[in-house]
Amino acid sequence: MKEITLPSGKTATFKQGKGYHLLYAQRKSKAIDEIQYALVAELVEIDGASLTYEELLEMDIFDVSTLITEMNKLGESSTAEQSSSSAQPQDGNSAK
Repeated sequence: MKEITLPSGKTATFKQGKGYHLLYAQRKSKAIDEIQYALVAELVEIDGASLTYEELLEMDIFDVSTLITEMNKLGESSTAEQSSSSAQPQDGNSAK
């Protein structure tokens, strides 16, 4: 989980995303452009409260933009972590 402060001063907490979060976001979206917004609504709590897709769309544009940007950063850092862990040498003792 990651916590950030939005431009409005509210606290946003990102939950660890799972496949079902993406599936739910895809189901809620009417167009491909909406998936990232629906996914943010699935993964974020604002000041400790769950967020609906409709509530996200009613939020201040700078808060929404910050949430989208932060979610993209989380995805990039997760991909980088996976790449670096797969590049580490194996010790050959995995078949015990």
